Amino acid sequence: LAVEAADSTVLITRPSRRAAVDDDDRSAALLYKDAREYAAGHTCSAEWSVNSNGDTARVENVRTTWMPQALVPAISADGHALFRNLRSEAGDVFSAAWLSMATRGDLTTALTRFCNAYEQWINDLARAAHGLSGSEALTADRHLDETRIVLQRMRSGVSRLGNDEHAASAFRLANLAMETQRTWGRNGSLWWRPFQLGFLLLTLESAIDGRHEDREVMDLLWFPTGGGKTEAYLALIAMVAFHRRLFYASPD
Repeated sequence: LAVEAADSTVLITRPSRRAAVDDDDRSAALLYKDAREYAAGHTCSAEWSVNSNGDTARVENVRTTWMPQALVPAISADGHALFRNLRSEAGDVFSAAWLSMATRGDLTTALTRFCNAYEQWINDLARAAHGLSGSEALTADRHLDETRIVLQRMRSGVSRLGNDEHAASAFRLANLAMETQRTWGRNGSLWWRPFQLGFLLLTLESAIDGRHEDREVMDLLWFPTGGGKTEAYLALIAMVAFHRRLFYASPD
């Protein structure tokens, strides 16, 4: 079954019938508020063709199908342009090899610049949220509050690297281990992606300090398959292992 718009008519989107009963629903409603649905299948599936001029607000037809197909835009692991610009300003901050050898001063300077870029990204989102209203505005405010907590924890992790030699050494050794593993595999040097480096800073203190206030927080890293979640987890594990050895072997 296929339906096409007759002359001087258009096919319009279906109103959402999904009730927002919790924060997850409200988050999905905000994140996908611009997603359009033109048809739904009953005992089958449905799909539609976007207007040939690329206008996603207009479709040429809707039709039933047993196996719907859709093109999903790829997600770039390079992150926002703010982080790409950071690479040119401080090209070593994403290099595992450089991080493994940097002094504490150089380490904190570069990583603070990284946190500043994340803060600027948050501020850009906050300005974009000014046009929202109702539940969407409340949900956006909640998301922004959560990102600011993440930023605070990242900055605290950078501060710990600057004030705690055991933490700084464990961080360097973890980067050295990951860089060595990469070169052994003949894959070239390891360059961290922004979300990986951010995750390491976010979890740094709560992972190495058993009495830290965020110790009971479960930080789950999400990214599409093949994006580098495993490397980030392995680096965190390596950092914890090195820190335990350094901490308990210290005469202090």
